[in-house]
Amino acid sequence: MVEHLPLACVPLADIRFHGHHLPYGTDLLITTAACEQLLHRVGGMLFPPLPWPEVRSGTSVKMMVRMARDLQQKGFLTVVFLGPPCRNPEGVHVIGETGNAVTNDSSRQVIFTSIGELLRRGEASELGSTLETSLMMWQYPNLVKLPFLDDPRYGTEGIIGPAPQLEASPQRGREWLDTVLDILTVMVKDARAGQTVKPAWYYAQKHGEIFP
Repeated sequence: MVEHLPLACVPLADIRFHGHHLPYGTDLLITTAACEQLLHRVGGMLFPPLPWPEVRSGTSVKMMVRMARDLQQKGFLTVVFLGPPCRNPEGVHVIGETGNAVTNDSSRQVIFTSIGELLRRGEASELGSTLETSLMMWQYPNLVKLPFLDDPRYGTEGIIGPAPQLEASPQRGREWLDTVLDILTVMVKDARAGQTVKPAWYYAQKHGEIFP
């Protein structure tokens, strides 16, 4: 199976409150859907999600490094860990250096990134706002309850960033997800070609899209 599906894709997510209009597990739904669609493009195996690391040297980080090593030892040539849209990906950079040091074989590489980083939103602080709401509207429209945001019983509690009912749309969600998949596809192709995978910001900048 590994010979035919040499890519392993692992979603990174946590379960936290994203506002009353989005379900618990929003990060899990978004990252898993993105991994599934990436695998439709390039082929590979989807693995269960891992907790998004809260700090650089926590249990989640060690778990990710162990999983990267284990998957490489089992024969996977490329391992992709994809984090959520709403978190700064700084914590995974160190993991990437550790993971890539597992082997000196350039044909086996580990890619650690996040949807937020691929969309050049790594420095932005957002939770349950326009980006995540748009992605959910595109992928899981029946789970998005925008009227809750205008209901005084619920409001915008838990949301960081602009009120999503003003700018979020499934069209924007589709555009953002397509961009994520386009960039990830190029990164995977570089890894499979034996080229050193560059940081996600390089591919995002090269893609030429601007996301205000």
